Amino acid sequence: MAAGPPLPPLRTGVFLMTSARQLPEPDSASWSWITAAARAVPSPGSPAGPAGFPRTATWPVAHDGGLRPVAAVRASARAMLQRWGITERGDDIILVLSELLANALLHARPGPGRWRVAAGLLQPCQAQGVLCAVTDPGPDWPRPRPGDWLGESGRGLQAQNDLTAAYNAAAATPTTATIPVELGGTTLTPGVYASSAGTFGINGNLTLDAQGDPNAVFIFKAASTLITASASASRVVLVNGAQAANVIWVVGSSATLGTSSLLRGSILAQASITVTTGVTVDGRLLARTAAVTLDTATITAPPSLIIVSAADVASATPGSTVHYMVTVTNTSDLPAAGATFTDALGGVLDDAAYDGDAAATRGVVSFASPSLAWSGSLAAGGSATITFSVTVNNPDNGDGVLSGMITSATPGSNCPIGGTDPRCSSAVAVIPITISLTGLSSSIVLSGLPGTTVHQLHAVTMTVITNSPSGYDVTVQATSSALTALGTTDTIPVSDLLVRESGETAYQPLSGTIPDLIHQQDGPSSPSGDLISNDYEINIPSVLSGTYSTSLTYIATTTP
Repeated sequence: MAAGPPLPPLRTGVFLMTSARQLPEPDSASWSWITAAARAVPSPGSPAGPAGFPRTATWPVAHDGGLRPVAAVRASARAMLQRWGITERGDDIILVLSELLANALLHARPGPGRWRVAAGLLQPCQAQGVLCAVTDPGPDWPRPRPGDWLGESGRGLQAQNDLTAAYNAAAATPTTATIPVELGGTTLTPGVYASSAGTFGINGNLTLDAQGDPNAVFIFKAASTLITASASASRVVLVNGAQAANVIWVVGSSATLGTSSLLRGSILAQASITVTTGVTVDGRLLARTAAVTLDTATITAPPSLIIVSAADVASATPGSTVHYMVTVTNTSDLPAAGATFTDALGGVLDDAAYDGDAAATRGVVSFASPSLAWSGSLAAGGSATITFSVTVNNPDNGDGVLSGMITSATPGSNCPIGGTDPRCSSAVAVIPITISLTGLSSSIVLSGLPGTTVHQLHAVTMTVITNSPSGYDVTVQATSSALTALGTTDTIPVSDLLVRESGETAYQPLSGTIPDLIHQQDGPSSPSGDLISNDYEINIPSVLSGTYSTSLTYIATTTP
């Protein structure tokens, strides 16, 4: 890309060359262009150009050749530097020349003629340095552009901008607790922690307890440094669903990880990060203004393909249906092509039967007993939802637990073979069907003169609690065929006593031999129970005065 306003180009002979060669000193106009457009790379100790004769080399490149010519120019320039005896900063010179040339090829506007862009090296007379220059025909000044994450250019700027945004956001998160410098030997729950002295050290085990929440976030803010002890004395341990992807270390200056230590989470450092021999990092190491130095360390990036398996209930009864939902999310900035997972259902199908209803919002899902498999491609930030159900055997002769385990061979998955992420597994307990009838009214009294009709609303009440998936029935039956009274042989047929469920319109006569159905329901009761009540009515016959009675038996049973 042009570095300034249009200036006279180098002499024509420079651009028509097809290989590197030494050139005579350019004219003053061309020299002023090189001075304006070039970036100087000092090379201490390298031989200077001979008095009165600078060393120069140029390479013309066709604009429509893409980035392929860069490698050829780089190789030829390296050979030229060796001929000049420049070795100490040769790699730096080649890097600068490559970056300038790639930038011009990608962003300069094409010009007329056979050539479009030219790259050159020049070692001025008696100068301890080399000028790296690239010219292009565009008349425009360089200008900032938004970084293109998916393109060959802009990644560095975009990454730096993203790191700056992440660093500032994490540093600005309100602190929930200020804690001592030493974190070793402590257990912490989710929160935002700041150091009382501005530094953090880890000597021993730091346990981060997510308390069963896989989305729990831990942020540690050190105004200056983070230092972990050496010789395996420092370890960050994640328990109860804590995820390395949700642990952030904000370091105001530099971080140093001691030999053989284990750190989980991402370090966002203002300056440098030094990782010594044998360190293991489950996360990312990101430095804003200085270097990340590694020495035979193992770095594992947080998973980018997040799989979460969940059932709609924590427990189920024989005959009930359990619905499962698996979500697969690509959290990276790049597409995930050919993602897969397998849900091993052997621990489910010993207690239940697959309902044959698997479906996926994206990709393809299939079932081959005892496993369910999914495959598909996800765009950056995209997700897929897979659903299926099983019906618990009735009776259940299995181990009483529906246990499934998902594994994925896709790189970056949170469910690798042998993984321990709780989001990759599901467990539903199979519990027996129970039913209870409580709170039954102890007695009812209907009184009146012979020939009158007496009724009582909500005369009998009770509560039924059951987990039966198919529902339940409540019946009532008299223990005798007639109501009797002391001191008289008169009786009242039990069929004269009528009953109905409260809210219904029609009564039905009681029987001493056949139960009367007074409540029927599909599905289980509410968790606190169903309140049921009955209304009673009787047409009092002509009998001697007295208290006529019988006993009623209420029975609640589950529906098969």
